[in-house]
Amino acid sequence: MLEFFYEEKSIYFVDDYHLVSYLLLNFLKFLKQEELEESALPPILKTELEKDNEDLEYLKQLFRKTILHSQEWEQIIGNATSNWELERIAVMDMIILKMALTELVEFNSIPVKVTLNEYIDISKYFSTAKSKVFVNGILDKLIVDFKAQGRIKKTGRGLME
Repeated sequence: MLEFFYEEKSIYFVDDYHLVSYLLLNFLKFLKQEELEESALPPILKTELEKDNEDLEYLKQLFRKTILHSQEWEQIIGNATSNWELERIAVMDMIILKMALTELVEFNSIPVKVTLNEYIDISKYFSTAKSKVFVNGILDKLIVDFKAQGRIKKTGRGLME
């Protein structure tokens, strides 16, 4: 049984089992029948054969920088969620928040509002029903704090406030 296998890997999986099942079913529902017959998964990024693959480069940078700042972001999120124990925050919400903070601080050409909207949308599709409100609240609070500290520095036309 798959459920018991993953429960042995993480005691929290029992809480996430139904969420994972729901997300997997939603993902499969969106796939077209032809895509299922022709390949294991639909393409997510531009092909790697393209010389200027901005999507892949962005993804690599976001992943690397999120991992590098992971502990720092976790501490900041913990301070912003004083009413919550970190262990009680859904794993997917924590990942979404860490990625959003990385994008806010490290990617100077992406507007703050775009980052906020994108990660709230991501939480709608890939986390719990109440996650969008939680992610929105935490990011709103942290954006104000980061701006006050001068951590968010946007450059480019139309990005500076």
